[in-house]
Amino acid sequence: KPPPPPPLMLLTARQREVARLAACGLTTRAIAERLFISPETVHTHLRHIFRILECRTRAELAWRLRELNDCADSSSEP
Repeated sequence: KPPPPPPLMLLTARQREVARLAACGLTTRAIAERLFISPETVHTHLRHIFRILECRTRAELAWRLRELNDCADSSSEP
C-alpha cells in the first residue's frame, strides 16, 4: 500500500496561496484583495485548509506550514 501523500499535496494551489498568506499574518480582507476573491471565499478556503492540515487557528496553521517546510514565499513559485 503506497504511503499517503504529504498533507500539502492535498491542498489546491489556491488553498496553498491562502494558507501561506494567512500564516504570514494577512487578514481575511487583505488576502481577499490580494487574490481578487471575496472574504467569504477566503473563509471557505481556510475552513478546508484547517480540516486538511488538522489546525484550528491561524497560529497553528503557521506552525504547521513551518513544520511541513512549506514557508517559501509564494512569489518564488514558477
